Amino acid sequence: MPELGAVVSAQQATLATLIRAALEELDPSAEVVSALQAVIDFPFWRALVHAGVAEEVAPRVMLDLCRALLTRYALVSEGIVR
Repeated sequence: MPELGAVVSAQQATLATLIRAALEELDPSAEVVSALQAVIDFPFWRALVHAGVAEEVAPRVMLDLCRALLTRYALVSEGIVR
């Protein structure tokens, strides 16, 4: 199904663009954008829920992981964007 592949590729490109735009002032590396993209994508949410994380808790887990990534790459300090 080439059409489905094109839709998924467009969705992934859009998500990466949105991440870069949100973090524009921080100039995130491609690695940071890719890691954040993986964490906030629907399949990751679904995997958390299938692993037993409550649906209403999964977004908080994802947000905490995003903050941890931004901290790890020195783009935030203690949860505050620089």
